[in-house]
This record gives sequence, C-alpha cells and structure tokens, in this order.
Amino acid sequence: MNDVSIVLVALICAALCLINPGVAADKAADFTLTNIEGQQFSLSEHRGSVIILNFMSTRCRPCVKEISELKVIHERYPDVLIISIETNPSCSDETLSAFKQRQGADWTFAVDKRGTLARQYRVWAIPKIVIVDGDGFIRYAPRPGATSASAISQVIEKYA
Repeated sequence: MNDVSIVLVALICAALCLINPGVAADKAADFTLTNIEGQQFSLSEHRGSVIILNFMSTRCRPCVKEISELKVIHERYPDVLIISIETNPSCSDETLSAFKQRQGADWTFAVDKRGTLARQYRVWAIPKIVIVDGDGFIRYAPRPGATSASAISQVIEKYA
C-alpha cells in the first residue's frame, strides 16, 4: 500500500467516526458527584437506566440552547436520568442553582469541582453530551456543540 492509499484510508475512517459518533461502546467511567442540593450521585448506582451526562457551563450560550433540548427529552422520557455537570470548578452551587431555576430544569445539576470528570470523559469543549446505556456503556458522545432533542431521542429509542 502506498502513502497516498494509507492517508486516504485514514481520512475515510476519520470521516466515518464524525458521521456516526459514539458507536464504539466504551465502558463509562464511574464517578460520584455531590449535586447542588448536597446529595451524592454515582453513575454505578443507576445501572439499568439510560443516563445523559450534559457537560456545560452557566456562561455558555450554546449550553443554554442544549438545556432547552434536554427539557424536551426530560418531558418525553421521564425514566431517562439527566445530570448537567458544570465544568467550571469555581462555579458555586448557588450560582448553578440559580441557573437551573432560570432555565426551568428539574433534573440533577452538579459542579465538577476538581475537573476530574471532564478529563475522564475527554471533554475539551462544551456543551458536550454523553449518553450511557443501562449496562454502563457509552453509546453516544458526539463532537461538542448543542445536541438536538431529535438526535438524543434516536439514541434513547435504540438503547432504552
């Protein structure tokens, strides 16, 4: 195989990954966070449920758009757990709580106070959605950017 063929194959593989993100099912890293109400949330305690991890920030306009999409999902799929994770470790629980209230969101919100969760899930830009199936495998992790309710619904329908 010559150099041009190798480059072409690599480009095709990269393009396929961008078109169909999250198809390789990696085991989701377990974690425990304290939410803004002071209760602990552990991923492993919710095996059997589809979980949406929403990496976001209160100062991010696309994140606000994604919260609107998640409200649609939360209404349509009440058994799907959503946790919105503030990636700015200096954000206070009070600030995040006020943001949650302004957005009219009624699911779990927490601050990644040490930044470890964002690193574990390779979050390099926000907003970033990660969908974990009931067996604890990552089934959807598209490129950062606001994800539509329809795209999220397709994944939920497949893995719920």
